[in-house]
Amino acid sequence: MQDKAVGGELYKYLRHQHKKYKKCYGKNDYRGVIPSRIDIDERPSIVDNHTRIGDWEIDLVIGKGHKGGFATLAERKSRLYLVLPITNKTAQTANDAITKLLTPLKHWVKTLTFDNGREFSWHEKLADRLECGTYFAKPYHSWERGLNENHNGFC
Repeated sequence: MQDKAVGGELYKYLRHQHKKYKKCYGKNDYRGVIPSRIDIDERPSIVDNHTRIGDWEIDLVIGKGHKGGFATLAERKSRLYLVLPITNKTAQTANDAITKLLTPLKHWVKTLTFDNGREFSWHEKLADRLECGTYFAKPYHSWERGLNENHNGFC
């Protein structure tokens, strides 16, 4: 290094020529963020009590080899569990599946709780169609949607 500092050229014959590399501290999330995401902490407290019908937990489960899967919806009080096969894990597919399952039950939809998957990035459209609130669990806190996660294990 002293050779380079004083104007020498020996460093050019080194294997890496002593290039400087930027250190990577942490990891950036390049997938983006879900727009207008409302945290589960802002959800009405009545939802936690399981005392009213209309509070749904939603998830997508992908099949073996990423070939298809299904949308799962669990109602917290009645424990009604709805499943619909899907072809892929895109926001449009997820939105269409959830709309298809919940539109006939629109009167009994008050809140929807999702995980942080990108497939739920169209949650605002869903909230407008079903006239309900949408909330997202904290990352890696699957127990915040425990009923749905437990049922997914049975499928």
